Amino acid sequence: MRVYTLMSTDLATVRPETDLRIAIDEMRSHDCGFLPVVEGNGRVVGVLTDRDVALALGADDVRPSERSVAEVMTRAPHTCRGDEPAHQALRRMGDDRVRRLPVVNETGRLTGAISIDDLVLVAQNVRAGIDRVSFEQVMEAVKVLAEHSSKRTRLVARRP
Repeated sequence: MRVYTLMSTDLATVRPETDLRIAIDEMRSHDCGFLPVVEGNGRVVGVLTDRDVALALGADDVRPSERSVAEVMTRAPHTCRGDEPAHQALRRMGDDRVRRLPVVNETGRLTGAISIDDLVLVAQNVRAGIDRVSFEQVMEAVKVLAEHSSKRTRLVARRP
C-alpha cells in the first residue's frame, strides 16, 4: 500500500505571509488543526498546527492579525512521498514524533497529506509487508507518540 492511496488531497494551505487570524479561520472552516505552509510555487516550507498557534498567542500579548504564519510555523517539516510504502510513512511519524506528514513530489511541491488516523483506519491483523500496514506497526508508532506526549504532560504537571 502506497501513501498516495491513503493521503488526503483536498487540503487547506496557507502562505508564510498569511496572518494568523486568517490561518485560524482556515483551520476552523476546514475543521483541522494542521495546515501545510506553501510558497507560491506550491513548495512546502513549513507546517502550522493549532498547537503552534496556541503557544505563539499564549506567549505574546499580540493580536493574531499582527503575527504572520512564518513567525510561528514549524520550519523544514518532516515530509514523505506519495510513492513511498505506507508503513515507511508510519515509521517516520513515530521516529519524528509527528501525527501528520505533508506529502510532496520530487521537487518538494505539496501533493497531499497523510495522518496517523489514515493509517489506523487501514491497519490489518496481518504480518507487515510492503503492501500492508499491520496493527502492530500502528501500535508501535502510536506508543512512541503517546510516550512523547506523556513525558511533556508529566513535566508540566510537576511544575510548581
